[in-house]
Amino acid sequence: MALAAASVVDPSPSAVASASSEVGDWTVHHSVFNSTFLQPETAERYGIERAGNRFVLNVSVHSSDGAALEVALSGGMTNLLGQTIQLEFKTIREDKAVYNISTFTADDQELLKFELDISLEETTHTLGFEFKVHHDR
Repeated sequence: MALAAASVVDPSPSAVASASSEVGDWTVHHSVFNSTFLQPETAERYGIERAGNRFVLNVSVHSSDGAALEVALSGGMTNLLGQTIQLEFKTIREDKAVYNISTFTADDQELLKFELDISLEETTHTLGFEFKVHHDR
């Protein structure tokens, strides 16, 4: 995940939470990281505001043969108070890679539950995961 890895400024292992999930015939890679870990030039190129309380959700989906898939993503996140925020995704293409990113703000140490609907043609799968965010200090 070039956007999440190559563009990050030497993050600690806990700074970038990255995971892969099998959903149907797809492998979904998802990561959450503080926007300040992006190089300023990278953030500007993709229109991402860098701030200690702003985070990036990066999702990429691959077929069983490893090819990147251009999917439609929708969904949101819910905090422990039950407040739900709908996420808006932007698609980024880099060579053969396809990334779907969304940015959001959150309080320090906030535990967020994400639920994403991933669609390609007539198929839709739902992916859920949790992540506790940490402000950049």
